[in-house]
Amino acid sequence: MSIFAEVPDAAWVNLPAPIARLTLKDQDALCKQGQRDHFVYSIRSGWVKIIETTAEGAERIVRLIAPGGFFGVEHLSMPNSVCTHSAVAFGAAEVCRIPLESMHYLGTNYPKIFELIIEKCVEQLNQSDEVIVLFSSGPLCDRIAHLLSFLARKTVNNEGQFHLPSGADFAALTGSTVESVSRVLAEMKKEAQLIRCANGLYRFAQNTQTLKPSKSHHRQSF
Repeated sequence: MSIFAEVPDAAWVNLPAPIARLTLKDQDALCKQGQRDHFVYSIRSGWVKIIETTAEGAERIVRLIAPGGFFGVEHLSMPNSVCTHSAVAFGAAEVCRIPLESMHYLGTNYPKIFELIIEKCVEQLNQSDEVIVLFSSGPLCDRIAHLLSFLARKTVNNEGQFHLPSGADFAALTGSTVESVSRVLAEMKKEAQLIRCANGLYRFAQNTQTLKPSKSHHRQSF
């Protein structure tokens, strides 16, 4: 059930600022690190990646936000602060952009909403810590299998179909190189473990969370 389900239809008319529904393409940016932002974002479908840029200019994906998730909640208590990370579409996505004044209005009139959103954000952080470890530990074929399994489980598509990340995103999430990732994905496709569907999405056919390492991967560079 949606976190906003208890809000009556009439309340949406009284919001001090309108909520925008955004349709994003892969790699579209929602907010950028170091810039001010005055919104909370709720993901309706698709994924958003949270990126940290180091002082040297290197980018690292630190979190993946799944459908039903939120980000930007920290701005509710620090409305004039700058974004500590960038948020970018991880494949096609639909996102609701909620102005802070409207979030405060909903929180004041429907306080249960704030409680549920905070619970959701804590859950997101705990899950992110767990999966980032899985994505960065063990042989590369296992890391990629964990990532594909995660995407298949968390997708809202009833068929378990998901957007296949770019080679650069795979490399950033697994701590590898685009070339090494490409070799593993090519073998998965050849063995029908990773299947492209007619709609352009993918399905992960592996039943277990780890793959058998093939001989071609024993000496590959990560």
